[in-house]
Amino acid sequence: MLRQLPRLCAFLCFASLLPAVAAEPQPNPSAAAPIADTPAASTPAIATPPIATAVTNAAVAPVAQPPAPRALEFDRAEDRAIYFTVPTGIPAEPRVSVDLFDIQHLGMLRPTAGLPYFLFAAKPCRDCLQDSALYLIRPDNKTRLQTFVYPGRILDSKTRALVLESRAFYGRCLSEKSSDVFVVFQKERIDRRRNLQPSVFVAVPGPTGLDEKLYERNFPSLKRTLALVKAKQCREINGRYRVMLRKAIDVRSGNLKDEREDEDEDDEGGNESDTPAENLPVPEGARLVQPAANPR
Repeated sequence: MLRQLPRLCAFLCFASLLPAVAAEPQPNPSAAAPIADTPAASTPAIATPPIATAVTNAAVAPVAQPPAPRALEFDRAEDRAIYFTVPTGIPAEPRVSVDLFDIQHLGMLRPTAGLPYFLFAAKPCRDCLQDSALYLIRPDNKTRLQTFVYPGRILDSKTRALVLESRAFYGRCLSEKSSDVFVVFQKERIDRRRNLQPSVFVAVPGPTGLDEKLYERNFPSLKRTLALVKAKQCREINGRYRVMLRKAIDVRSGNLKDEREDEDEDDEGGNESDTPAENLPVPEGARLVQPAANPR
């Protein structure tokens, strides 16, 4: 009995503690955690690596392109010489010698292949009454100089009858042609006929020269050409109104040489006049000029 006394005391002490343990509330796992009066410690932000934006924000450098080849261009004109800007690799002459004066550059005709033609207005003599003409020149010193009558109206000096009326264009002036052209719509007096005969002259630049054709029927349309002028694909050369002299001119002195015996006094086309040609009234705006030598 005395041996079991310590065990009994230990049991009684344990039994006295059971009510205190049962009275203590146990935490409910499903209940929400109480809000603390003091601010909770903030969760540290997750450090993310910065996104590289240097490539996206910076301007993309363009890819270097080879320089475009320079084109053959007109540079300047002097008496008896025309100069061109010739890039490397183009078989053209930088200087073309011509027996022309008062040279004025008008434009250029670009063929489908080969060197272009350059269009000029010029005179074949210096300080003379010779009429200016149109010239097509290719800068190779090989192609023959092409000469054409300056457009406009030309009156006979004796009768004041209309001899030629023409309008000239250059560029993409014919829709049926794939390259630039030089085209002239004209009416002229031919073979003493009373009425003016219409025709259309077309020159197309090619690799080796001009392809020329005169239409006397089935003409290209002037209306379509004027539409291309309005669209700025074709250009018209402003015509001039002039009266042609019936006397030859001494180029050295500038004086008229009487060659009346060589004239045909029975020329048809208007009423005859007893007044000398040089004394007939000149229509307003017209110029007295000598016909160009062998024009087209």
